[in-house]
Amino acid sequence: MGVPSTTPEFNSQRLQDLTLAKCYESLSEGGVQELSSILSSSAEARSEYYRLVSVHSELEIGLRSSEENYHESCFDSSLLSDIRTEHRGVSTRNLWQLCTAACLLVAIGGASVMWWYQEPANLANNNSIPPDVPVTPVALVCRITPLTKQPEWTLGRIGVANKDEVLQGDTLFLKGGAVKLDFTSGTSAVLNSPLVMQIVSVDRVRLMEGGMKVDVPKGAEGFRVESDSAEIVDLGTSFSVNVNDGDTNLVVFDGEVDLKSINAHRSGEPADDWVVKRFVAGEAVLISKEGTLSRIVQVQQPTLDHGEDGAPLQSVITSVRDSIKRNDFFGFYEIIPRGMHEEAFAFVDRVHEWNGVTADGMPSYLIGGDLVKTFNSDKLTDELKIILELAEPSAVYILLDPRVPTPEWLMTTFENTGDLVGLDENRDGKQNGIGPGDNIDREFSVWRCEYPNAGAVTLGPNGTEGYIRNRKLGQWAMSNMYGIVVVPLDDAK
Repeated sequence: MGVPSTTPEFNSQRLQDLTLAKCYESLSEGGVQELSSILSSSAEARSEYYRLVSVHSELEIGLRSSEENYHESCFDSSLLSDIRTEHRGVSTRNLWQLCTAACLLVAIGGASVMWWYQEPANLANNNSIPPDVPVTPVALVCRITPLTKQPEWTLGRIGVANKDEVLQGDTLFLKGGAVKLDFTSGTSAVLNSPLVMQIVSVDRVRLMEGGMKVDVPKGAEGFRVESDSAEIVDLGTSFSVNVNDGDTNLVVFDGEVDLKSINAHRSGEPADDWVVKRFVAGEAVLISKEGTLSRIVQVQQPTLDHGEDGAPLQSVITSVRDSIKRNDFFGFYEIIPRGMHEEAFAFVDRVHEWNGVTADGMPSYLIGGDLVKTFNSDKLTDELKIILELAEPSAVYILLDPRVPTPEWLMTTFENTGDLVGLDENRDGKQNGIGPGDNIDREFSVWRCEYPNAGAVTLGPNGTEGYIRNRKLGQWAMSNMYGIVVVPLDDAK
């Protein structure tokens, strides 16, 4: 299944029939496949499906409210308030008209509505579901586990708000909080609100709006995430996808993925020919709704950790950017608030870990600092500039590989503390060590500079000009990229 560049005609009545059957959990696996085929073939069909399921979700809330209290409002107008729908053809006016009509039906219908709500299976007998739509139950695809307090979601089916069983073809509306999906294949996904996503099958989802991080274990390769502008095909990896206003962001944390986009499609070609590029760990790309690709320079994953005030942790680093202008380069920097600790991953494109050189551990002033994971492949980039934007006065620490001649920008601005941090390089495929002092391959020097004001901090290349030029002529760099840790001055003293 690919991402078409055209919008062929579709049978609107058939789409409505299949969607209605799906909403009442009465669609067979064959019906799910037929519905999926219609949605994959037409952007207009996806917009119409999105509208139908959105309206049904509002009606579900209305019926649920009528059961609890006839005098209470039967429509939660905030269900989709955080989800952008204007570009998908959802008419707010029509949505209100339909939901208002539902409220009147609840008020007038009373007992009959309650019977309808409690006995959805009777719909098929009353021809509410067209007789040509299969009604064999479909398989369980995944289960939902809350990750935050009181997350709110619905699956577009009567009486299943905050139920944890997700069936093939369900559309998940996540209004608040974060949840985890555990697929029967072993794949897992962390979802953050607001989000709308259709679960097409155990190895395929269609993300309409919002963000998710996917972890695919060995043996479950081939998991797909579709959007209106792209299709991401997993090759055994950990990656995230975010869809916002028609644009799609892809970040690869581990392994590899294949990207298909609307720009790659040429009429008459099979889906296998739509592959634009293979992305690997440490790369991130934005795919626009027109299909153009551009680099994502900075990544910060949503955090479930909170500070003492109960608010999510915020980094003192507001942004990271660099001077690299190559069209074929997609490396990113990852900011991890409070991320420096024993066994913290050092780079976005390697499994190397920071550790204390001895069993005593790394210098205490580094622990709990905001960590910037650089990309190790950038260690021989000429005239490199990395710009950090600091939100408050901070101490910036640079962790330098001793095989690299100390660059002039570091010697003139920073002070060598005399302390060391170890790096476990996971050589020859062996397992990383456990805890400080275990399996240390390199000892990095720690350099420090205080910045008494918020604002921009500019860092330079990894080594001297002559060193970089000579090493680029050889096969091996014989060094690692430097690391970056930032600590607010109030905490550093």
